[in-house]
Amino acid sequence: MKKIILFICLSTYLLCSYSLVGCQNSNNNSSVTPPHTCDATENIVYRESGGTLSIGFPCKTCNEICKLKEKVNADFIINKTDYNIDSILSNAKFGDIIVFKNGKHTSQLTTSLSNVKIYGETGTILYGLYSGNLTNVQIENIEFESSTELKDNINYLTFKNCKFSYGILCESLIKNISFESCKFINITSTQETAIKLVNYENLNVINCLFENIAYNALQVGVTASGECNIKENIFKNIKSRVIYLISVENLTACNIVNNIFYDHHDNYTEDESFDNSGCKKSSGVYVNSKSYIGTINIGINTWENIPSYDIKYITSIANYNQSVQLQLH
Repeated sequence: MKKIILFICLSTYLLCSYSLVGCQNSNNNSSVTPPHTCDATENIVYRESGGTLSIGFPCKTCNEICKLKEKVNADFIINKTDYNIDSILSNAKFGDIIVFKNGKHTSQLTTSLSNVKIYGETGTILYGLYSGNLTNVQIENIEFESSTELKDNINYLTFKNCKFSYGILCESLIKNISFESCKFINITSTQETAIKLVNYENLNVINCLFENIAYNALQVGVTASGECNIKENIFKNIKSRVIYLISVENLTACNIVNNIFYDHHDNYTEDESFDNSGCKKSSGVYVNSKSYIGTINIGINTWENIPSYDIKYITSIANYNQSVQLQLH
C-alpha cells in the first residue's frame, strides 16, 4: 500500500514539474503519445508562472509553450481581482515589468508611468484605457474591449500585438506613438475611426490589420510634425476613407509603403449628400489630405484594385506612380 501511495505522489510531482517547464516535446521526450508538435506559424502565447512571463509558440497537443522566444521577470503582477491598479503601480520604477493575468480588468489608470513595459497574458482584456502621463511605455498583448482615450503628456508610447474592437482617440498632443502588429477588427459603432489622433509628433503604424471599420482606418493630424510611417499593414472593408492625413505640410517625411489595400473603389460617391450612411466620400477614398502643400510618398503597395492617380482615390499632393503598383491575387 505504501508503494502505491509513493508511486502516486511521485507521478503527481513529475506531472506538476512538467506543467511548469512547458511542453514535453521541449524536453525531447520521444515516448509521448500522441506526439507533441510545435508549429512556429501558430500565434504566439504569453504565460506567467512563478513571476516569470514566457513568450513563445504553443504545442498543438498540450497547448504549453514548446518553442520559447523570450522570458521576462515580472516586477508587478496584476490579477483580475485587483481593483486598486493605480495604488499597485504607484511604486513602479525605471525598467519595471508589469504583467496582467488573463481575464477581464478595469481600465482606469491615472498613475504616471515612465520607462516600463506592460504585458498581458494570453486572454487579458481591458475595458479600454483612459490614461495620460506615460513616457517610454510599451503595452503588449492586451485586448481592449471598449474605447481607448489617451490624455496629456504622452511621449514614446508603443502598442504591440494588441487588439482593439473600439477606436483609439487622442485629442491632446501626443509624441512618438507607434502601433506594431496590432489588430483593429469589427469597429462598428456609427462613424467610428480605428485610430484618431488630433495632434501628433511622429507616428508609426506598422504590420497592423484593419478590417471591418465603420469609418476611417486612420484619421490623423489636424496638426502634425515629424515623420509619419504607414508600412506593411492590411486594410480591408473600411467603410469610408482608408487613410486620412488631415494635415501634412509640417511633416518632415510621410511614407505609405508595402501595405495591402483591398478594393475600396465603391467608397467613392459623386455627391456625399446622397449617401445616407454618411461614409462614402467624393475624394481621396484611399489616401486623402486637406493640405495643399507637403509630401506624401506612396511607394509600392499591393492592391486588389489598383487606383488611378485621380483625386477620387488619391490626394493630388501625393507622390504616386500607378504603373509600379502590384495587383493582389
